[in-house]
Amino acid sequence: MNACSTPDIMFFVCGNCFPQGSSLPRQWHQDGVHVQTRHVPCSGKTDVQYMFHALESGAQGVAVVTCPKGDCRLAQGNYRAEVRIRTVRRLLSEIGMDPARVELLICSAEDNLEQLVRDSAQRFCALGKSELVDTYLEIMGERHDEREDAFTEADRFEWKNISSRDLATQKL
Repeated sequence: MNACSTPDIMFFVCGNCFPQGSSLPRQWHQDGVHVQTRHVPCSGKTDVQYMFHALESGAQGVAVVTCPKGDCRLAQGNYRAEVRIRTVRRLLSEIGMDPARVELLICSAEDNLEQLVRDSAQRFCALGKSELVDTYLEIMGERHDEREDAFTEADRFEWKNISSRDLATQKL
């Protein structure tokens, strides 16, 4: 996997929880890992499948940054994000992965958003490489081998030299 295209740590940041005057880089390197942030309109829009997709792609950790409880501009977005984080943690635990690979970060107006995110990235770095990375690469390698076998099989019949009429009359 290309380190530049696949982040090692992914943050989904609610666009409404940015404290006045703060900013957060879209991506950076910290302790040798590639960290990426995605701004979402509301943390409640961060679906379970997004978090699992990041983990399946090799992320060491995924975090969702929400508004404080009771301060969500869209009524229940931070509550939905919290429920989804708990669901992902439960599912990770069921498959034998460390549930600490997924975090919910609550950012109030007084908090330093960048420091909050960098501290979380530090915790993910301490966990090390995800168990899914080797499994993912192994599975993708097997799929690649299967495709090569299928191509070799098709190549033996020389498909490019057989017309559709010949194909219908020949026993292959």
